[in-house]
Amino acid sequence: MTERPITLEEFEKRFQSDPDPWQTFSSVYEQKKRQYLGHAIGNRAYGRCLEVAAGNGSNSCLIAGKTLRLVATEGTPTGVRLMESLTGSLGNVSIQQQDLAKPMPHRRYDLIVVSEVLYYLTAPALRNFARGIDRTLVPTGRLILAHHQESFPDAVHSGHAIHDRFLNLTHSCWRVEFRKQTSRYVISRLHRS
Repeated sequence: MTERPITLEEFEKRFQSDPDPWQTFSSVYEQKKRQYLGHAIGNRAYGRCLEVAAGNGSNSCLIAGKTLRLVATEGTPTGVRLMESLTGSLGNVSIQQQDLAKPMPHRRYDLIVVSEVLYYLTAPALRNFARGIDRTLVPTGRLILAHHQESFPDAVHSGHAIHDRFLNLTHSCWRVEFRKQTSRYVISRLHRS
């Protein structure tokens, strides 16, 4: 782990040099993980959904197909443009540039999807983001967490148990409704118990 995680500027440079720097569209591994993300979301009809730190939008079309309205956020300008080109024909998607180190918008959502980002947040940002989830998710809403269980040299936290660490920072008790765990990643659907 590092004391200085990758910055938004560094993520921006990666997206500028390669629109798919982690092969989230082309990798069979990533396609399989996306399939399990779809299983985690399930077939329930969600009204408003928030996808946090959507990157290049590789999961956005899947999520948009399972909700009436998707707000997808991304911290980098190039990521926002990539998502706009990908979801531009979908009438139920809006995209916003959002730095997770800053307060979350004061809207309420039935479903929040957080994927591959928690380990990059500093301790104060992680705590503030957890409080934002408490405030933003409706009482009957669902939270999807999808993260690697690995350690990355440009991350603040290890992926091992990052979900537990994050959930402990919220002011809620959570019950797991769906969980897919492999040696490399965990995907969970949770609701407040």
